[in-house]
Amino acid sequence: MQRISTNHVLQASEQQIPSRIDSFFQHFGIGTLAHSCGITKTKGVSQTILFSCIFSFPFFSLNLYRCFATQQNKDFAKDAAYDFFRSSRFSWRRFLLRLAAKVCAVFQELTSDDLELVFMIDDSIVHRPRAKKIELLACVFDYSESKFLKCFRLLSLCWSDGNSLAPLDFVLLSSHNEKKRILGVTKQVDSRTCGAKRCQEAIRKSTTLIGPMLRRALFAGIRAKYLLMDRWFDMPSIIADTSEFLPVICMVKRTSKILYRFGEERLTVDGIFRTIKQHLDLEKGCQARYFDALIAHTTIVMMRYLFLALEQRRNDDPRIPGLLLHTCCEEMRDLDYLESLQLILILASVNLLKNKPVAEKLSQVMMAEILKQEFYIYGLNR
Repeated sequence: MQRISTNHVLQASEQQIPSRIDSFFQHFGIGTLAHSCGITKTKGVSQTILFSCIFSFPFFSLNLYRCFATQQNKDFAKDAAYDFFRSSRFSWRRFLLRLAAKVCAVFQELTSDDLELVFMIDDSIVHRPRAKKIELLACVFDYSESKFLKCFRLLSLCWSDGNSLAPLDFVLLSSHNEKKRILGVTKQVDSRTCGAKRCQEAIRKSTTLIGPMLRRALFAGIRAKYLLMDRWFDMPSIIADTSEFLPVICMVKRTSKILYRFGEERLTVDGIFRTIKQHLDLEKGCQARYFDALIAHTTIVMMRYLFLALEQRRNDDPRIPGLLLHTCCEEMRDLDYLESLQLILILASVNLLKNKPVAEKLSQVMMAEILKQEFYIYGLNR
């Protein structure tokens, strides 16, 4: 699996980054898409300006605190950003899924029919080692470090065509064991809101969440032929639930309690977790205490990864001219061969006139002879 190289974006000049971000927002209609998912503001700066500003923070080595502490932002106040994050009525899941569906459609146009489109399920730890008052923070056992950590588990569903990787959906998990939760829900919200449903989802077992995640992705129109899973999810109940939607490929566990028919090699999405943690500020980009703010922040981080995936594909695949260059190229018409040759000869004759008096007659004769040969070769004299 090819991993995203963020150097071409994170090390770009300050003039290129805003142009690419603006092109990304305009091409995919981020403002309209956010409005359709209930992500709106009733007063003050528009949600699109607020959205784009928060989205671009890691590309300029900024975060919410540094942005307002250095007074680099004058479009909106600090309270507007925090209120935007804390809202429990915004459907962040619907927004990410619809945006990912548009991005996957771009990738599918560049993908051969011979390649296998797949979904991937994997999880990662989101550390909060110093936190004490974050909603639903729990002590979770990390098998890679063999110890309990104060953290969340990020369960993610991704799509891949073998060249690019796109996050589709995620669940930020606490612990279903109440004794392991450091803090419960501190904000009382309407149980019908998206935020309340996310809180209830966070304390469920991950085995019950994979099936609904697949159902939502398929209903959004995203195509795949197989589901790839790590061996941690290789349980008969999970395979039985997910096989109703797609054939499952996973690495089997070595145990005498479970019998399998076949197994395939392991394929995880560690690359996406590494990128969003190291470069896109998943763990350190938001220090809010409310669970709704963590959901909003994680969604924006996944959105940044989609942006990087497009930039990576734009650089690697010669068939995609790029979102920024595409608008410019549509307004220009390619010159044909004869027009290009004529322009070159005119420029040559202008330069010759500056040096020798007889160059004018010589250039006219040369131009006539060359054009006569071109007409004969390409059959344009018929």
